[in-house]
Amino acid sequence: AAHACYRQAIALDARHAQSYYLDAQALKNLGRMQEAILRLRTTVKLSPAHLQAFSECVDLLLQQSQPEQAADMLKQAIAAHPEHARFHYRLGIISQQSGQATQALESFTQATRIQPDFAEAHHQRGLLLHASGQLEQAIVSFSAAIAHQPELPSAYNNRGVIFCQQAKYPAAIADFKQAI
Repeated sequence: AAHACYRQAIALDARHAQSYYLDAQALKNLGRMQEAILRLRTTVKLSPAHLQAFSECVDLLLQQSQPEQAADMLKQAIAAHPEHARFHYRLGIISQQSGQATQALESFTQATRIQPDFAEAHHQRGLLLHASGQLEQAIVSFSAAIAHQPELPSAYNNRGVIFCQQAKYPAAIADFKQAI
């Protein structure tokens, strides 16, 4: 019934973004995910300020195993909201998962510039730097993650691994103990 009402509202005013957004919610509840995605795309086209519509569209695209389309939607979200650190972070995750390390690193770096206390972005950045052999920069990123979220065991563990590689065993042991 809600879907029928929102369809009618859209027919009366095809430029009212909130009607598309609410219809997307109804369509999700009906299990009609592709249609919900289309409604969310229309929502952000009509109202680029609608942060939640961008986020929900990305979520649905990922649930539907469409990471390329999710990355494209995140790029649109970033173009509309360059100051939104979480959009950069999510693009970094998708880029990392698709093997685009350079794009991922840029996204995580941008997320930490916008929101310096974004511990998980620092951590993900550290993982990429470590994988590329940039050990000192990785340590800086893991340390920033720890500074902003002291109970992030993976950051201690990963920094400890680098300390082992550098034969800094007392520092590594301290990090491993902290991770535990």
